[in-house]
Amino acid sequence: MVLWIIWFALTSSIFIYFVVMQISGTEPSESGENAMLVKILGGISVANILASIAIRKRQTLPAAKDGVTMINFQKVMASYIFSWALAESVAIF
Repeated sequence: MVLWIIWFALTSSIFIYFVVMQISGTEPSESGENAMLVKILGGISVANILASIAIRKRQTLPAAKDGVTMINFQKVMASYIFSWALAESVAIF
């Protein structure tokens, strides 16, 4: 249940970012003044998504094979929270 609450909170915050962006009505610059910044933040976003997927797979698969114990559950829960936080950082960038 806790994982669903955390997932819903993170998803809601991404939705709020989208609504604020739509309400602000700012348009991207056509002159390309921030082209380097856009490329850097895009690269960071891709790295965060790949890290999120890798962390989740690396931590949850071995824990699932070992059976359900409290230590494994805590590791899985921590890896999910960390991977979701990385995925949310992509929305911020």
